[in-house]
Amino acid sequence: MRTELRASPSWTTRLIVSWAAERRAALCAVVLALVGAGIDLATPLVVGSVVDGLATGRAVARCALVLLMVAAVLRFVVQFGQRATASRLATRVQHELRVALLSSLCRYSGEQQDALRRGEVVSRSITDLQVIQSLLALAPQAAAAVCHVTVQIVIMFVLSPVLALATLVTVPLAGVLVVRSRRRIHAATWLSQQAAADLTSFTGEAIAGLPVTKVFQREELIENRFRSLASALFGRRRRVARLNSVFTPVLITLPQFALVLVIGVGGTMTLRGDIGVGTFVVFATYLLTMTGLVRLLAGVVSAIALARSSADRIHAIIDSGGHEPDTVGDGSRTGRGGGLGGGLGVVLSDVGLRLGPKARDVLRGMSLTVAPGECLGVAGRAGSGKSVLGLLLQGQYRHSSGQVELVDRAGGSRAAAPGDPDAVLVTQEPFLFSGTIRDNILLGREFRGDRYASAVADAAVDTMLDRMPDGDRTHAGEGGARLSGGERQRIALARALYNSPGLLVLDDATSALDTLTEARVLDALRRRLRGGCTVVVTGRRRVVLSLADRIAVVEGGRVVEHGGAADLMEHSVRLKALMGEETGTPTLGADEIAGSGRGACEVPSANGGQGRARAGNQKDSAAALGAYAARLPAVVDKPAESDLRSGRRDGPFGFGEALRPVRLPALAAVVCIGVEVVTAVTLPAVARAVLGRSAEGDATAVGALFALGLAVTAVSWAAGWGTIRTTTQVCDRVLFAVRLRCFRHIQRLPLPYVDRVRSGGLLTRMTADIDSLSAFVQTGLLSLVVNLLLVLGVGLVVVWIAPGYWLVLAGAGGVVLAGAAVFQRVVSRSYPRARELLAAVNADLHEKAHGIRTAQIFRCTGRIVAQFAEKSAAYRDERQVGQRAVAWFFPLVALTIDMALICVLLPATADGLPRAGVSDSGTATDSGTVTALILYLSMLYYPIQQIATVYDSAQQARVGVRRVNGLLSEPAEEPVGEAADKAVGEAVGGAPAGASRVGADIRFDRVGFKYREDAPYSLLDVVLDIPPGASLAVVGPTGAGKSTIIKLLARFYRPQRGAIRVGGVDVDTIPLRDYRLRTAIVPQEAHLFSGSVGENIAFGRPGASPAEIMEIVRSFGVSELIDSLPGGLDYDIGPRGSALSAGQRQVVAVLRALVSCPELLLLDEATGALDLESERSVVNALRGDRSGRKTVLVAHRLATAAQADVIAVVERGRLLEVGGHESLLGSGGLYAQLWAASGHDGATIDRGRGGRA
Repeated sequence: MRTELRASPSWTTRLIVSWAAERRAALCAVVLALVGAGIDLATPLVVGSVVDGLATGRAVARCALVLLMVAAVLRFVVQFGQRATASRLATRVQHELRVALLSSLCRYSGEQQDALRRGEVVSRSITDLQVIQSLLALAPQAAAAVCHVTVQIVIMFVLSPVLALATLVTVPLAGVLVVRSRRRIHAATWLSQQAAADLTSFTGEAIAGLPVTKVFQREELIENRFRSLASALFGRRRRVARLNSVFTPVLITLPQFALVLVIGVGGTMTLRGDIGVGTFVVFATYLLTMTGLVRLLAGVVSAIALARSSADRIHAIIDSGGHEPDTVGDGSRTGRGGGLGGGLGVVLSDVGLRLGPKARDVLRGMSLTVAPGECLGVAGRAGSGKSVLGLLLQGQYRHSSGQVELVDRAGGSRAAAPGDPDAVLVTQEPFLFSGTIRDNILLGREFRGDRYASAVADAAVDTMLDRMPDGDRTHAGEGGARLSGGERQRIALARALYNSPGLLVLDDATSALDTLTEARVLDALRRRLRGGCTVVVTGRRRVVLSLADRIAVVEGGRVVEHGGAADLMEHSVRLKALMGEETGTPTLGADEIAGSGRGACEVPSANGGQGRARAGNQKDSAAALGAYAARLPAVVDKPAESDLRSGRRDGPFGFGEALRPVRLPALAAVVCIGVEVVTAVTLPAVARAVLGRSAEGDATAVGALFALGLAVTAVSWAAGWGTIRTTTQVCDRVLFAVRLRCFRHIQRLPLPYVDRVRSGGLLTRMTADIDSLSAFVQTGLLSLVVNLLLVLGVGLVVVWIAPGYWLVLAGAGGVVLAGAAVFQRVVSRSYPRARELLAAVNADLHEKAHGIRTAQIFRCTGRIVAQFAEKSAAYRDERQVGQRAVAWFFPLVALTIDMALICVLLPATADGLPRAGVSDSGTATDSGTVTALILYLSMLYYPIQQIATVYDSAQQARVGVRRVNGLLSEPAEEPVGEAADKAVGEAVGGAPAGASRVGADIRFDRVGFKYREDAPYSLLDVVLDIPPGASLAVVGPTGAGKSTIIKLLARFYRPQRGAIRVGGVDVDTIPLRDYRLRTAIVPQEAHLFSGSVGENIAFGRPGASPAEIMEIVRSFGVSELIDSLPGGLDYDIGPRGSALSAGQRQVVAVLRALVSCPELLLLDEATGALDLESERSVVNALRGDRSGRKTVLVAHRLATAAQADVIAVVERGRLLEVGGHESLLGSGGLYAQLWAASGHDGATIDRGRGGRA
């Protein structure tokens, strides 16, 4: 999903309003921050009074020391309250924005849902909301810092206007720098965040397509695409770092430059007696603390650039949601009840509908009338516009022209609207939420026993529940993944029937049902029709269309034939061709062909998938950013070869291993930070020397020291520039390698693990967990080492100046270490729990973003938002536990430094000590020494706070690394070694394993399999032989275990009992890569990747030319479909093939499988969404292929299954019958019953042309 950058600055106002929504807490945070700033401002004044008191009167100094103690305690209390309140507010705003994001998505129109990139939504909820939360948590501190600096300037003017003017030279420079850099950094940051969103979106798509990737052995191809996106993100992040390396060091160096001015000008003024030593100390202390404040403000400026981009992206979603009241509800209201005479009629008058970014016509002048209580059948080829018609009747789309009305029996009419409880749509690919079967049927509506039992029985769910140990309490899994396609369709039908709608729209909603179950469901629908319910049913089979009173044949978005069902079935050539009952078909005009193909170009997937042609996910967004983006420097950085090698390693990683490829830039970073530390330590020493030379009246020495200070400041700026360049380089390179390693490992994980872990959880591993490591590497690991050295260095200098203070420093260190131990114990429990909850929140958002259309149809968007808010609130509350620990730990560190400072001043204020020098006990007593110690101890605030911050970051990174390494520790699918190669080679005629033919005979040897340890067996004691070159059709009731056979043959799973043998050898001994290179699969729900039609077909054989692809397309008789798409093979199908209809996706998936020339072809309901004519073309082409391919297909259309050489009938996981079509009919078993119930749809059994399907 790509949204244009909004130029309006209102994002700041909106965040402030969100932050200030809880006025009392917000006011408390601001007041506490200002009080804390006041204490910070008063402390140097009190310290200055102590220093002056050493010369004038120690009683005054002792009073000032008491005030300093009180201020230290007050600062601890205030900082704790401010941090705790600000973090609580920030996490609450983050929670509210996250909930508002989903709430807005739930108000999206059908067209908006078609354009929605779900993976990017998850990326925004993870990364962008975290950026906003971080800024809001800093807001009180930033406001206090601004007030602090402002009041400091006022105080400095009061103390010495001349010296204040000398220091304020730097303020205009800082202002100009911020103004000039802000927009460029914002533009670069926005582009970087968009690249991150593109990467996350692709990651989600790749995880969803893992089965396809594994079967076609295209992990390397997907990894190359991921690496390309990750490299683009790397380059854009490096560009942001380059811009920040110019901006941030200058901003941070300006207070140091001001301190040098104070050293020069203030030293001269002290020399002349214009100011006292205390005033000099106040100025120097203010400017030392101002360095830390400016570092904070520089970070805030960078955070604002990030937050502005993030707020734009979040508010773009929140603002784009509609405001129709019917789209949000609690689901408590159900329909009027078709069985109570509440049927709704439909009137379409010359309706046109345009969809997609190019506003192409999908429906053109369609006119239809359906009387209340009538059933209308709609037939048409794939892409004719049938699915769009169903979505239009449910109110998901707004017609572009004409009129759509729902009419009741009394003659009243109203427009179709999403969430209308009287109009319910059931799609071919229904979406189920993660929850129990009962929850998915009710969807939050009030439970009514009789209605529930009736819906469950009419949808044939009761027989399905009878074989499940937990009945309707059985968990459906994410998106219904634990259920078969037919079971999902039955639950969706029960969900719709429980609503007792006045208008029921069935969009090929029984295509995955076996014929016996389908016959039972259709009988129940006939009873409801007699009760007054209006039904619009789309289908391609006689048994389904026989439900209709009238039939409309649709082509190119128009009704081309319309009449009574019996009459059209008898006389319509078009309809007979669609039902597969005649081989001939009327010639379509060019306009109709184009319309037919186009009709699905904008049809969304039935589960609410995206449905616009991709506008170019990687297209540069510079146009949206205007002139500022145009003036950005080009992206020049690329990952190093060592980073690529690191990303290709297997197994968990440690910090040492992660940093090994970047040891040179890491060493350079340490050197740069070390130089920064040395320059920081040097300036207080220069100030001390200036005071000493001023007391001696040495003006020349003061000037020389001033020049030295300027040189030190210049070196500090250069070191700061190098620090940002090197630390960000280390971070970005480590991040790139870890991302690549994780993604590569995910591609090699076995499907059982991926099925257990929700896709949103895997996305969290790839985003939030890796980002925590990134934050620690960039801002923590290196600075931790240097700041520890700084603290050690300052401590040694203090002990060297006044040896008596070593005990004070040791005590302060002990207090900090004890606090760190308690802090670690708290966060070690809180942070992992919070990260697990965040993963659950992200997974829930990912799922609910895919289920928006279902939630709108059943008026339960309010319920899913409330469920999501509950999970988000749990994460918020757990996060606040850790934030409270941070809130007391950081102020404790500041309190410890304050107390150390008081201990330094205490001996100097005692009576009976000498007025100058160092006492016999090794404590300082003169103003110069005390001033130096004060400045050095003041320097400890920032590094110790940094160490505390890094410690917190390290705890979060530790959790992230543990979770990432947990993922990397999962065993991957690996080919077996030379022993297995030899065994297979001997079994297949002595050829090496690499040349073993999967086309050899396959035997199921008493195979038993279950998906989970606590689940019943899906297959049990199955014995089945598949001869070489034969075709096998697997048929049986819904949920019998048919798709499980396909998954076992694809080696997605391993049987717990028995074995599958190829040529007499256990299939598990054949190298997995060798096996899958000779296998192709077309899953029940065809997964396509973003890209063109040609790219998706060539996924089966990368490098295939367009001419080769078109030759295969023509050989299977589907060239008309490809030619009708705008651009043909180059037509961009959108994310997951959402710009194609279900039938068109299946055709592309079949072509993708065939182009790989497999020896074993697995078809799992691979043609269920095709009309019978198109299906016949595909089946005939398969039968005409004499390549010796072995084909195993699952089919509910028994006319398709009847073409196979061998038919296997399974029920409840057991093999009941095996044989040919005629022999099974003669046996009178389950197959004969299924055949009789099918109505012989398209039953032209042709055993010619090789006799193989």
